[in-house]
Amino acid sequence: MRKLLYVFVVLSFLFSSCDDEADTLKVVIEGFVMDAETSGAIDDVKVELFTKDKNHSTTTNQNGYYNLGEFNVGDYNIVYSKEGYLNESSSLNLASEIIVTGIGYQIINSDLIYLTPLNETAEFTVYRKYLNGEEIAASNFPYAVYFGAFNDPIEGTTDANGIISLSNVPAEISLSIDHEQNSIRYKTYTTVDTKNDNKVIVYGYNPEADLGVASTNVLDADGRAIENFTVSDNITILFTIPIDIDNANLDILEDG
Repeated sequence: MRKLLYVFVVLSFLFSSCDDEADTLKVVIEGFVMDAETSGAIDDVKVELFTKDKNHSTTTNQNGYYNLGEFNVGDYNIVYSKEGYLNESSSLNLASEIIVTGIGYQIINSDLIYLTPLNETAEFTVYRKYLNGEEIAASNFPYAVYFGAFNDPIEGTTDANGIISLSNVPAEISLSIDHEQNSIRYKTYTTVDTKNDNKVIVYGYNPEADLGVASTNVLDADGRAIENFTVSDNITILFTIPIDIDNANLDILEDG
C-alpha cells in the first residue's frame, strides 16, 4: 500500500525588547513529521537547514517532532530525508510569512511537505529504432534513472533482451540513454510511468548524415500528404539528426 509522508511546519516567533526590531526578531523553526495514511508520527526523519555559513541538522523524535533552533528572519532551504521515501526540499521566506505589528506578530501560512514513498517496482523493455526500420531490443545499453533533485541516480545496463528491472523507485522516473552502436547514436531522456509503461523506444540517428525527415504524422510511408490530417492536430516530425529548435528556421506551408 502506498504511503505518503507529510511535514507540518510550525514557525514560532520570538521578540526582544530593542529599538531595532528588525535585528532582534528571531524565528524558531520546528514541526512534526506524520504518516499521511495512518496519521502516526514518523521518527528518525533527517531534517537539514542550509544557510550561507553552515548547515543545521536534526532528526525527528518518537513523536515526529523536530526543532532546528532559532534563526534570524531570512530565506532558508530545508531538506527532509528518510530511507524508503523520496527526499524533498522546501524554501522558507520568513520575512514574507509574518506581519510584524506594534504589539506582536501574525503567521500568514505554514508549509505542508509531501514525501513520495519509494515502494514501486518497475520492469520495461527498451527498443532501438533507426529511421523507418523495425524496433529491436536494445541489449546492453547503458542507462541512468533519475528521480528527484536530492537523490542519487540509478545507473546500469539493459540485459540481453533490452529489459530494465528496478525496485524501490517512485511511481514516475526519468530515463536517460545516450549510446552509439554501429555508427548510429541512440539518445533519449524520457519520463516513465513505473506502474503502466512496459516499453520505451530509443530513436537513433547518424551523426554524419545530412538533415532529413525520418518520419512525420503528416506524410505517409511514400512521402505523400495524409489527406485526413486535421489542422487542429499536433504535427510530429522526427528528423534524421538532432536539430536546435531554438535556432532552427522551420517553415510549414499550407496547401490551399
